[in-house]
Amino acid sequence: MLRVTEDNSNIFNSSKSTYLLSPTTPLQMRVSLENLGFEVFDQEPNTSLSDLNDMMRTRHMHLFNQDDFEKNRETGVYFIEGVKPKRPYALRFGRVFDFTSPYINDLANEVGNFPSFTKDHVVSHKSSFVADPFLFYWHDSLYCFYESRLPERAAIAVLRLEGDNIVDMGICLSEEFHLSFPNIFEIDGCPYLMPECSESNQLRLYKSTNFPLEWQLCKIIFSGEKFIDSSTFYLNGVWYIFSYVSGKLRLYYSYNILLLDFAEHPQSPICSDIKYARPAGRVHNFEGTFYRFSQNCVNYYGEYISMHKIIEISPEIYKEELIDEKYLYNKYFGLIRPWNNKMHHVDFLQDDECGDFHFVFDGTDEIK
Repeated sequence: MLRVTEDNSNIFNSSKSTYLLSPTTPLQMRVSLENLGFEVFDQEPNTSLSDLNDMMRTRHMHLFNQDDFEKNRETGVYFIEGVKPKRPYALRFGRVFDFTSPYINDLANEVGNFPSFTKDHVVSHKSSFVADPFLFYWHDSLYCFYESRLPERAAIAVLRLEGDNIVDMGICLSEEFHLSFPNIFEIDGCPYLMPECSESNQLRLYKSTNFPLEWQLCKIIFSGEKFIDSSTFYLNGVWYIFSYVSGKLRLYYSYNILLLDFAEHPQSPICSDIKYARPAGRVHNFEGTFYRFSQNCVNYYGEYISMHKIIEISPEIYKEELIDEKYLYNKYFGLIRPWNNKMHHVDFLQDDECGDFHFVFDGTDEIK
């Protein structure tokens, strides 16, 4: 929604705009905005936008400069301030043939292309937030494990995907501390979960005892620090863990994730730039090449996701290169459909029958 007002005294309170509308009469502006798909309402005298429940105010830059304002003060200059309903974080699901293609960002910005799941779709428990989705196949069914914010803390919940239908299966793992980033994988025919539990100063591994809702702690991999957004993958007989620790991306390896300890890689930390260090999901393989995804949170949480190609990885060597600075970002920032601000996580899972990739990402309307 947008407010149209003639209150020139507030003109300098605006700050960021890409609507590119010229000063005009309220009626002409109303028609222009409605043609763009907005609902326009007049603010009642002596009321504040803060009186509107479930709304978020979006501040905009001047539609003209200060000199123009001074010259036109006598004729009356009009400006707009944006107001839109607050939308919660959403998980959005889709399919793509090649997740390395730059056109995936165009798909991600077309909201209507994908089934979505928000806290409002949760029926099994009370949730205020959903994020950090991970996909997993088990017995020919597709599941999505994700972070769900309960009243007291976050836990891990699970969905089953049946075409465009999303089935809420409920909470599958809860502890006395915050859980998120539920990295799920298989070892010798059994599912394992390695969620973030940095509030406990540990990195834990859980084994499925009754998939998908029952899990048992089987190993504490690390302790003593906050291991954030950790993920693992297996290559050439070696297990690797990427973990965001104290603002840096650290790399660890082990020859047996269940029985042996992990050692820190000799080149760790492999990234000390906060722009690229924090993971935005797990490492993925496309046609024999591995890709790492990072979230840029320099200016605000989840500004965009970058993609890095892993050139070489072994217990002795690690090399990568940045191949797409803005792999996923909000191309409509400040415009009509800014749903995916704070997008900070993406996951893929290949369909063995057709070769396409299922994918899921998270995002919200909120800017700050």
